[in-house]
Amino acid sequence: MGFQVRGDAKDIKVDLPIQYVEAGDVLIMKYPKTYHAAGVISIKPQRGGAKIVIADKLSRNGGPCKTAIREVSPSDPEIRGIYRPSIHMSP
Repeated sequence: MGFQVRGDAKDIKVDLPIQYVEAGDVLIMKYPKTYHAAGVISIKPQRGGAKIVIADKLSRNGGPCKTAIREVSPSDPEIRGIYRPSIHMSP
């Protein structure tokens, strides 16, 4: 699954609130000093609520980007919403 999103995460328009998240969406997050976008791989049902499994491209200290897989809670206050690339695709 590839995520075709370009540009700065702060400029990506949020299409839908987090309760509509699906695999293939892009999670838009705002941290205190920066914005971040990560691809949604899957939604993982768990006791007590689901987790969103995301693929992050991370750069440490200006070095090369590495992909990390991690889980986030849909109630994470840093989540702004989701961007759904399929909404923006031309027919």
